[in-house]
Amino acid sequence: VAISLIDVLTRHEWVKNVLFLADRTALVRQAKNAFNFHLPNLSLCNLLESKDNPESRVVFSTYPT
Repeated sequence: VAISLIDVLTRHEWVKNVLFLADRTALVRQAKNAFNFHLPNLSLCNLLESKDNPESRVVFSTYPT
């Protein structure tokens, strides 16, 4: 659901950047892989692995619980 919603919002230029938060690192990796598979044209950045891509459209990270 999140991928299709973000696809619509970015295609119509209603949003520029997306912050995807999860409570576990495994969920962040899983989400990034799914986004990469379904939306390969978007630039992605997992902040748990690298913070070197300020041009990323979709940023993945965790939050403290």
